[in-house]
Amino acid sequence: MKAKKESTVNRPTQLNNEVLVEHFGFFPLAFVDDVINAVNDLIYQAANSLEKFVEEEIGQGEETMQGMVQVETLLESAVDKNFDFFELYVLRNILAIPQDVKIQLAHHKGRDYDITEEEERVLDEELEDVRRKLLTQKFLNHRLHREKAVVSKRLDRLHKCQLQLETLSALANGHNIAPLHDTLRFVNDQIGALKATLQIVREDVNSSDIQDLFGTPSDREKWLQEIVSRQITAAKGIQDDSPKPHNNLINNAEVERELSKVKQELGDAQVWRHVDEIISAAERANVLVYLFLLGTTITSVFGPKADPDIVASHQTYITPAIWSTYVWSVIHLLLGGFVIYQFFDQAHEQAVHGVGWHFVISAILNAAWFWLWTRGHEIISFFAILITASSVGFVFCKYYWMHHLEHKYPAATWADTILVHAPFSLWHGGITVLTVINLFAIFQNVKPSGPSTLQVILVVLGLVFLASTAIGYVEYKHRRGDLVGSFVISFALFAIWDNQTEPVIRWTAFALAILTALYPARPWIFSVMTATLSTQTMGLNGQPVSQSSPPGTPSLADSIESIDEQFMEDLRVSANNALLSPQLVQEEFPMILRGEDDRLIVIVGPCSIHNIEAALEYAHRLKELATELSPDLLIIMRAYFEKPRTTVGWKGLINDPDIDNSFNINKGLRVARKLLCDLTNSGIPVGCELLDTISPQFLADLISWGAIGARTTESQLHRELASGVSFPVGFKNGTDGNVGIAMDAIRAASAPHHFLGVTKQGLAAIINTRGNDLCHVILRGGSSGPNYSKEYIATYKSALDKAKLQSNIMVDCSHGNSSKNHRNQPIVAADLAAQVAAGDRSIMGVMIESNINEGNQKVPAEGPKGLKYGVSITDACVDWETTVEILRGLANAVRQRRQVHGRQ
Repeated sequence: MKAKKESTVNRPTQLNNEVLVEHFGFFPLAFVDDVINAVNDLIYQAANSLEKFVEEEIGQGEETMQGMVQVETLLESAVDKNFDFFELYVLRNILAIPQDVKIQLAHHKGRDYDITEEEERVLDEELEDVRRKLLTQKFLNHRLHREKAVVSKRLDRLHKCQLQLETLSALANGHNIAPLHDTLRFVNDQIGALKATLQIVREDVNSSDIQDLFGTPSDREKWLQEIVSRQITAAKGIQDDSPKPHNNLINNAEVERELSKVKQELGDAQVWRHVDEIISAAERANVLVYLFLLGTTITSVFGPKADPDIVASHQTYITPAIWSTYVWSVIHLLLGGFVIYQFFDQAHEQAVHGVGWHFVISAILNAAWFWLWTRGHEIISFFAILITASSVGFVFCKYYWMHHLEHKYPAATWADTILVHAPFSLWHGGITVLTVINLFAIFQNVKPSGPSTLQVILVVLGLVFLASTAIGYVEYKHRRGDLVGSFVISFALFAIWDNQTEPVIRWTAFALAILTALYPARPWIFSVMTATLSTQTMGLNGQPVSQSSPPGTPSLADSIESIDEQFMEDLRVSANNALLSPQLVQEEFPMILRGEDDRLIVIVGPCSIHNIEAALEYAHRLKELATELSPDLLIIMRAYFEKPRTTVGWKGLINDPDIDNSFNINKGLRVARKLLCDLTNSGIPVGCELLDTISPQFLADLISWGAIGARTTESQLHRELASGVSFPVGFKNGTDGNVGIAMDAIRAASAPHHFLGVTKQGLAAIINTRGNDLCHVILRGGSSGPNYSKEYIATYKSALDKAKLQSNIMVDCSHGNSSKNHRNQPIVAADLAAQVAAGDRSIMGVMIESNINEGNQKVPAEGPKGLKYGVSITDACVDWETTVEILRGLANAVRQRRQVHGRQ
């Protein structure tokens, strides 16, 4: 036998920790946590017993309460410090197996772990082949089950059809059913007999004999009968003077509806007898006014006193080319068609009720404007054209309360579209363009030297107004907009581009003309894009699409559907206005991290927020102070909603907003987001700790700065999370004071990552990040002691430079640096201020745990109602007065640092 090659993979050695878990049946860390929890329970019981004993012997009082709080704080500090040592010692020396020790359990005997790389590769290939076969088999089974279900449904339908055919066949044979064409002939004969009967009834009703039975009709009844007769005559083509026989069935239901409508709408019969005369007058008035409009236009353009070049005499920097006026020739032509078309019965509703007398008003106003315009009265003509635009819009636009042609009288035939809707739509767009031109004619005059900068800006704004109006015509009222009016404005923008010579005005008009011309066609453009994508052989991720993709792979059609959903999202959103925090992230914070801004960042606020009212009051105070100190400090409010616990305790506002162990997390998320919205709206940026990897999806758009705590800096999940957020992130050193893990976290977070996460919709997804280059170190001390002194800062700065990381250091004045005594925070801040004043630039930020009132408190037996206002229920904080002193001292230190470096 050949001797085996030396193994390069020692599996038992690599799996020693897993073997230990398998042997014990539990995780070693869980065992250590259980021990720590048990000891903590004993300590809490002892502390409670001591508190009761002191109260019985000495009595209750403020001094007693403060003394017990200090005793518990010192006890917790000592316990946490010793537990850190205990946990490290146990995990490293007791519940650990050296990597060079080869361990095998009893059920591992007989297994060969010493294999070569080649043998391992072969096994991997075999496993991969088996996996592919299983997936293929699963896919085939799925297809077979689906096809089976389809075939079963088809068989069921065929069976039902067979039963129905057998039933019909039996009925036909047993009952001697007549052939189908005989039945249809019988039905046709019955309909003909019914028509004849109805005709006789109608003639009898109109005869004098029947009318005499009801007495002599009144004037109103005669008038109503006349209206009904006209409706019947108009509907069936019967002339009163020479009735013609016909076989069409009279729609009596329609007559009844019309009669009911007339009865409801008519008020006084004496007035409404003249309705027909008024309608005839409106039609005649339309003819006369159209002739007046046409004559005025021809006289103004071609008459003896006409200006030979109307356009040139009113030249502005927004005047279009002369060929744009051809639109008005089309408008006059179509309006002439409208005047003729109104006399046809099918145009009665559209022309008379849809347009009404507004054509008369609009035409007279338009003629008056043109006369004033051609004679140089720009100011008066501007007001005339404003009224004209309102009148034309009143006819066309559907959002007006009375005459809404497009809404109540939609086009039923091509004649309605061309001769009623089209002329008013063209008029609608053309009058808008003329209004803008008239406005500029009042204030602007073309000079040989060209337009001034202000004139160019005003013209560009005018062009943007025209383009936005054209887009608004397309979009208004659920996309059933004025496409023709939008085309007129686009046509005018092309004419402006052709006529103007100033480059900015010219090419702005051209770009907006292209935009407005293509905008109505975007649904078809998207359709073409979708069709093009569906024929591509490349996937959306840039990889070739395999013809035999494994089951579960999204198809290209599914991907295109998701693209369509993106196109269909936020269709009714008019704008997205950035909040303060994104602006802060994009401008101020990165400038400080990159050394372009010498201000000091200060993260200050309560250890954790449990009272919304107190948080808002604190924010109000902090906002005023932040504005005052803004030249020297960039102040961010600490708004922590999640708290890491060494063992057990209140985990924060999100986890338990009512502080009663109800754990209403849904309420907590809503309350937290509402508070962040209020804080951001007030103008104060906020910083949060990213303790959970899911909750940032609910809050991240309102956060300006994030922190990764000492217990999670080493977590792979939190490093991946930091790589994808849109704001800077600070990594704290470990609980033992190790800064190396924070530097490793910065390198990890700055790189792209791919991991499992959730979307804004709460769906599981694969998250791809680009990396976050705005990360920094936070020094918070540890079990080895504080690390804020000058020597530590210099050491860590050198380590960051050696690792080729930005030497940005933020120092936490609380936690290990204050030995968990809040009264030491001013001491730490004063030391940091002295270093900054001496010229140190590596200290870019400071963290302070502050509240309205100092200290901390426990939740009493009666619950949150018994809590003191403005006092922390987690770590102890300094009060507001101390906070103001600290911040002013830091601001003064920044000013001194500028003097050291020769800046003012």
